Amino acid sequence: MKRLFSGIVIFLFPFLLQAQNPPFFGLMDTVRIISGSGNNVILIPEVDDGEQTYNQIITFNVTSSNPSILSIDSVSYQAGSKIALIYCKEKSTGILNLTIEATDPDGSFSREVPVKVSLYSNHGILMSFYDIVFWQRILPDETTPSVFDTIIQQFDGPYNSVNYDNIPLTVGPAMGGPKNKYFTSTITGYLVPPVSGNYYFKLTALEPGEVYLSPDANMKNKVKILEDSWDISDPTYGPITLTEGQVYALYAVHWIIENRGLKLQWQKPGSSIMETIPGNVMYPSYDNIRPTPPSDLKVLTRASNMLRIAWNESTDNKKVSGYSIYLNGYLINTSPVKDPFYQINGLNPGTTYSIAVVANDEMGNSSLASNILTVSTYATDASAPAPPDTVITISKTGLAIKLQWQGASDSETEVIGYNLYVNNELFNTDNLIFSDTITLKGLSPLTQYQISLEAVDASFNVSDRSKTFTIATGEFDPLGPSLGETRARVKVLAENISWNEGIGLNGPYEDGSMVNTIAIRNRVKEFKAGAIRWGAISANSKGFSASTGTGKPNTYGKMLQLANEIGAYFALTVGVKDGTDYRTNPQTFTRLMEYLAGPDNTPGGAIRKAEGYSE
Repeated sequence: MKRLFSGIVIFLFPFLLQAQNPPFFGLMDTVRIISGSGNNVILIPEVDDGEQTYNQIITFNVTSSNPSILSIDSVSYQAGSKIALIYCKEKSTGILNLTIEATDPDGSFSREVPVKVSLYSNHGILMSFYDIVFWQRILPDETTPSVFDTIIQQFDGPYNSVNYDNIPLTVGPAMGGPKNKYFTSTITGYLVPPVSGNYYFKLTALEPGEVYLSPDANMKNKVKILEDSWDISDPTYGPITLTEGQVYALYAVHWIIENRGLKLQWQKPGSSIMETIPGNVMYPSYDNIRPTPPSDLKVLTRASNMLRIAWNESTDNKKVSGYSIYLNGYLINTSPVKDPFYQINGLNPGTTYSIAVVANDEMGNSSLASNILTVSTYATDASAPAPPDTVITISKTGLAIKLQWQGASDSETEVIGYNLYVNNELFNTDNLIFSDTITLKGLSPLTQYQISLEAVDASFNVSDRSKTFTIATGEFDPLGPSLGETRARVKVLAENISWNEGIGLNGPYEDGSMVNTIAIRNRVKEFKAGAIRWGAISANSKGFSASTGTGKPNTYGKMLQLANEIGAYFALTVGVKDGTDYRTNPQTFTRLMEYLAGPDNTPGGAIRKAEGYSE
């Protein structure tokens, strides 16, 4: 019997062998959006088309259960990415659900995601300390560097519960006192009245303090409404009409001398009680403008279980507080990233990841997402690399050397970094050196150093140590080229730079009794002071025009005349409080110099002459 077939050949096309796997995306927690933020972006995490060998096109359809609260504009997705972006617009407060459906040629997958649009909820007010002497009466603003900041939950500064030990306040110790004296403090934020109507305010301060209120949310528009001083105690202000829900900038300053304590109370419409303003009607910051998105997100280093990324910094109308890093759509940093770069550890070899970065500000506004970066880690590398074989000195000074090396290689992946040894001690103890150049600083002039290196590949295999290279610094030249080191020439002189010529006397100068009352004047002469002083805390508010001229109980001229009689120095404290002519008129110090030592025909000299003191 003849055989009709000797064999059967079956052709199986690759596309017929693919499993029919619908797309998928990960679980999403409740999305929280700040009311008033406008356009927003929501990340869809762990997007996967279910295929192992090729990427299918996935389309997304997103619907809002309440478009009057949150409307959907569009969805952005690139094939192969693990992240999709929902662009939406916030319109009102409330709770809703988003229905997200992903579809590819193999089917569909959907989830419902809850969304809550609510008002900004970070309540409280900001208390700050400044290393500024109290008598300057400065009003610090957002550009003034503070040494301590904390959020408090009522407008009553808890100064006595603060631990001052680690706060770099220098004014108090410089004056022979503790840190918790002689400095400046502010309590600032934004007030949101709970009801509309007439309000009354009361300020209680243990040392001089002032309160300012703005008609809007712009701190620059603030106007002083209260001042507590030695002459005015527990002042009140009102009525003032405030509107429910409107944001008002609120500012208080406390010039601390010996005592600390500043409290602001209010009487709300319909109430007869003065109560401390609570934190739930205040914000430490207010800002409805989001930062710009980070741009040009890119990979710096790719390893088997690590990625180093970097991006161009965001900007903000106030201040970018940090960055959030999203890996496959999930937040991975527990605290804000301050620098425009980040190292992601603990990844799987040979795996594809998608990364996005979002900028945040102090108000809690988040930027739109950066570009989505999709990158794969290296597969495991079992071979160690070869170390560098050449080290070059690019430039050097007496204190630093800039080096470059070359010749390292790897047969499977790539060399990603180096370990550097200086005189046989590891230089980079915190991390690898991810470059082939480095500047060594803190060296000694005209000194040789022994250098060797190890190369590290993408699987963190370490090469043998390279051969040892000898490098040397040059002569120290404080005026020569610099490699970024701090340099100076110091000249030491063994001679006195200060001496004591007697004790200074700070007598009763304001009412003139120190110069006009014979008994006191005689006692001053008997004391034989090295100096007599015009000044005390009260002198801060006295300008030139208030301290010179005829018809005044005391003047600079009278005090200077007394100092000349007893052979003492005249120590003059000029008024530094805001509003004095020393602060407002640039010519005031010229008038002072003319008054003290100028000819009679100068404007300042003429004032002195009118008092009876000629040149």
